[in-house]
Amino acid sequence: MKSVVLFTSLFLLGACSFRQEEITDILPDMKQDESVKAVVVENLKAYGIRTPSGLVKDGDQVIVGDLKNTDNIYRINLSNRQKKEYFPRVRTRSGGAVQVNSLSSDGNGGWTVFDFRTGQMSVANTPVTKAGGESTIQLPAGVQHLWAVRAGNYILSTGLYEQGRYMLYSPDNQQGCYFLDYPEHACFPELKTEIKAKLFASNVLKVRPDGTAFVCADMYSGAMDICRIENGEIHLVRRLNFHSPRVSIRKQNGQSLVVYSRKNRFGFTDVCAASDAVYALYSGRTFAEDSKTFQHCRTLLVIGWDGEIRMTYGVDTDLTHICYDSQEKELYGIGYTPSSSLVRIQLPDIFE
Repeated sequence: MKSVVLFTSLFLLGACSFRQEEITDILPDMKQDESVKAVVVENLKAYGIRTPSGLVKDGDQVIVGDLKNTDNIYRINLSNRQKKEYFPRVRTRSGGAVQVNSLSSDGNGGWTVFDFRTGQMSVANTPVTKAGGESTIQLPAGVQHLWAVRAGNYILSTGLYEQGRYMLYSPDNQQGCYFLDYPEHACFPELKTEIKAKLFASNVLKVRPDGTAFVCADMYSGAMDICRIENGEIHLVRRLNFHSPRVSIRKQNGQSLVVYSRKNRFGFTDVCAASDAVYALYSGRTFAEDSKTFQHCRTLLVIGWDGEIRMTYGVDTDLTHICYDSQEKELYGIGYTPSSSLVRIQLPDIFE
């Protein structure tokens, strides 16, 4: 299946009839324990970054993705305000332009991005890797990979997989294994795996710095998995499911399409993984309420690696992305004030 189908048909927010709507008795109780502030560090608009799509920070070095600019990735040096560009959107010999997502820390001081159209991951060993100095890893052909990150010696990915929810791929022996079932939909209990893969295709995946655990959160629902990686296998620690997506499932040209309602509430826009906790941005907004900001979040959840919710914070600024700076031991995000800015989220230490 071509990726263009994924990012248009799967996420279509059109009007249609629904067999059932979401079940209201499992909606999340987002009662906020405390409010926190987001302090502006740098105005990203001043660097020409138009539509931020990912964030990694290590001290003075900030790596930011951009969906609609000349280049896919930018590096900003906060000490001298210099900007470097990566992965220009030039067309390849096969005709497609470079298009990367899944910007993430690799857990060892570097960062990775993934081209979901080619199945190729680019690996930068340090934050200051020069453009063109990245190494590459190719995931298996024949299946549609969507999101991929480094997990120790493995590559962890999600995609339109019928063999399982997650693939754990070893670059050393070029073998991939699949693990776990997809989440269930409360209104469609008998969905085929093919449809479940499409239903939960839009997700964000982050790995704990030591590579032994990860979090996968769905964007178009309230589903979240906390998992551990042990001896080359994936084990589910806890599956949270705050709410099922409001969708219609129908046939078109012989294919099953998952069509989201304009009243479907957006789930998790981004998550980040620190050694001691998962930090998750939850929206709860709908396309019908505001088509421009429904992915913006003012709720921040702190979740232990045991799957227990530790705290729920209200944030005074709309956020779309977060990351944990292990060097500073601080949480950062992309906030809108109203311009897109790098912000520091002032959290109390709840793990003392």
